[in-house]
Amino acid sequence: GPLDRFLLARLEELGLVPVAAAEKATLLRRATFDLIGLAPTESEIESFLQDGRADAFERVVERLLASPHYGERWGRYWLDVARYADSNGLDENIAFRNAFRYRDYVIESFNEDKPFDTFVHEQIAGDLMLDPSSEKERFERLTATGFLLLGAKVLAEQDRDKMLMDIVDEQVNVIGRAFLAEPVGCARCHDHKFDPIPTSDYYALAGILRSTATMASETAGMGLSSRPLVGDDLVEAYEAAQEKVADAQKKVDEVVDEQNEILRRPRRQALASYLLAIEELDWVPDDEEASLWLARVAEKRDVEPAILEAWAETFWEFRNGPPVEGDGANPKLVFVIWDAFAGRPKEDYPQVKEELLAQIESEKLLVAPLTKSLLRGRIPEDLEEVARRYEVLFAAIEVAWEQHLGRLGLKDESELEFSDFSLPREQEELRQLLYGRRSPFSQKQEEEEKLYPESVLAELEQMRAVVLQLEEASPPEPPYAMAVREAEPIDLPVHIRGSHLNLAKEPEPRGFLKVIDHLVEPPPIGPDVSGRLELAKWITHSEHPLTSRVLVNRVWRWHFGRGLVSTSSNFGTTGSEPTHPELLDWLARRFVEGGWSIKDLHRDILLSSTYRLSSAFSESNAAIDEENLCLWRMNRRRLEAEPIRDLLLQLSGRLDLKMGGRVEEYDPRGYVFSEGNTFGDFDFYAAPRRSVYMPVVRNAIYNIFAGLDFGAASDSVGDRPSTVVPPQALLMMNSPFVLEQAAGFAEHLLADARRTKARIELAFVRAYGRPPTEVEIAEARSFLEDMRSEAPTAGAEAFAWTRLCHVMMSSSELIYID
Repeated sequence: GPLDRFLLARLEELGLVPVAAAEKATLLRRATFDLIGLAPTESEIESFLQDGRADAFERVVERLLASPHYGERWGRYWLDVARYADSNGLDENIAFRNAFRYRDYVIESFNEDKPFDTFVHEQIAGDLMLDPSSEKERFERLTATGFLLLGAKVLAEQDRDKMLMDIVDEQVNVIGRAFLAEPVGCARCHDHKFDPIPTSDYYALAGILRSTATMASETAGMGLSSRPLVGDDLVEAYEAAQEKVADAQKKVDEVVDEQNEILRRPRRQALASYLLAIEELDWVPDDEEASLWLARVAEKRDVEPAILEAWAETFWEFRNGPPVEGDGANPKLVFVIWDAFAGRPKEDYPQVKEELLAQIESEKLLVAPLTKSLLRGRIPEDLEEVARRYEVLFAAIEVAWEQHLGRLGLKDESELEFSDFSLPREQEELRQLLYGRRSPFSQKQEEEEKLYPESVLAELEQMRAVVLQLEEASPPEPPYAMAVREAEPIDLPVHIRGSHLNLAKEPEPRGFLKVIDHLVEPPPIGPDVSGRLELAKWITHSEHPLTSRVLVNRVWRWHFGRGLVSTSSNFGTTGSEPTHPELLDWLARRFVEGGWSIKDLHRDILLSSTYRLSSAFSESNAAIDEENLCLWRMNRRRLEAEPIRDLLLQLSGRLDLKMGGRVEEYDPRGYVFSEGNTFGDFDFYAAPRRSVYMPVVRNAIYNIFAGLDFGAASDSVGDRPSTVVPPQALLMMNSPFVLEQAAGFAEHLLADARRTKARIELAFVRAYGRPPTEVEIAEARSFLEDMRSEAPTAGAEAFAWTRLCHVMMSSSELIYID
């Protein structure tokens, strides 16, 4: 075909001869993994091998392109480019709870063969595109703009202007890398050192993104922008219903807070009694059980046994835990003075006080700052006086807190707003010991409620029933998508050396890279719009020299393992030159004139003679073109992490082919702070869904993915590495996940009523897409016999077959494509 002519011309020029075509079974396995990321089934292999029609392979390609699993395979490639993740990463690794909607949008777009220019428009400016044909299309376009939100962000940055400009920089960079393969972000601080991109052009682009709302607001505590995927009437109905629920729940909380305060205030006021009771608990008489002694001490000191037990446990942790340093927030440092007196007879108190003051003065002893006041004045007469001094200190802080609420005109703590002025830090830290969630004076809510009056419990039951009724009557929560909005248009001045604190005098009008003005007339940007829609149209102009070439090159790279330009995301001066520039131009022009259809591009590539070559080695060709840059044979490639995992699940019979949605359910601000790969009680990586649906948690990539060269989730990735290192072999040998799938593979083979030889043949066809040789059958039989002799008496057959399946799963042939 035409594509082959470009390649053949180069081969003939260098005296290279293409190797023979691949065998049908090899070609089928190659195309099936390439297009849907799964192994061909036995029936598909048999059907293709028996199909003698001239267009047999063309029919295979059409079947695979029509498969819904095509979008899962090729959508994953684009998710790499779009730096997709389900968490923020960096300082606050919070969850992107609705990122999965963008992922599903990408998969659906590839399955629909959405024209690539439309795909670009939707991701940059889907919310601005006119005349959607339906509500579904409008919401789809909103979801597409999640592309701009997916990047990692330093959300704890105190300088808001800097944070917003850092977000813009990340967006400019990903747009440049993903669509143009140009490192535009290099021009933030200075004119690009190698490519014709002046800093003024960078800030012309940055102004477009700064005129776009990525965050919900630009004030403290702001979150990411999101948009509802239902009509305004449904959103308003849900919010009105939730407001009623919140009002009803507030009444419940007010009663609970009031009753808890009634219970907890006397406990706080009896702090001295609790401290003294704790000391008595340390000396349990020989004839008393600990629980009985605790009850007697509680009765003697007139304190609650359950609270006393909680205090005793807390003090045990203070005294026996590892040494710590800190300030008033550290309970160990609050009660260090108490421990010093409690551990000595009262005759030693003058010496104890002198030692404490000397150690504090020399900073050899750390104490909470306010507790130093306990050593003022005369020497305590006994331990009871030390306890009373602690009680007085905390009582004074409680009075200060009540006065603070009074100044604010508030009844209690529940009415405080985030921005309300609080107590001085040292007072607030001590107050939290008695008021905070971990205070020993606070029991679990169900325990506290056992102490409420019957009349209050009856009232709470009625009030909670109202809350439940309102929740049940509420419409379901509307779906939301991560999506940007238009903001107030702004032209940015050049930030000298990239600093938002050092600005040029005049702003740069919003615009594009001027280096291609002679090819693409820049569309005008009106004063009342951000310019995102105009940017999308400029990027996808039919004469734009980069966009179509970049995409064609990406697809070529994902089929052949290396692009015509080997630096897929860098077409600049520092990138590689194309090995076949005329072919790249021809493919790009054909791609645009054919309606930007990626599936048509697949057809051009897969139906070429070049794609159908075998991976056989030729010594004479290698002497001239060792790296196979001219494609005299097909490159042998290792599968990526996702199809490897999917293949293991496929062989075990456990692969769940359900499409879309998210696997994980989690606290949106909780689970991603873990450094491990399992968060909370639910290991969502154990779900047997296709790997494209596995959550991508920045800073904690799933260990199987990380071991098999998963992309850097915080950056636009056009080329994943394909390393061969010992940890990968160890992973396949020792991973519990791999062992589990090997057991499943064996279970499926044993469930098939065949003889040993037939089972071995079936295993090879499923795993490698080919029948075994006679030598392989003999070796497998011998291996099974050896394993049976080593197996436990019960389950010897399952043990032996599981070991054989594990060996097959650990082989290079399984994860490499010829």
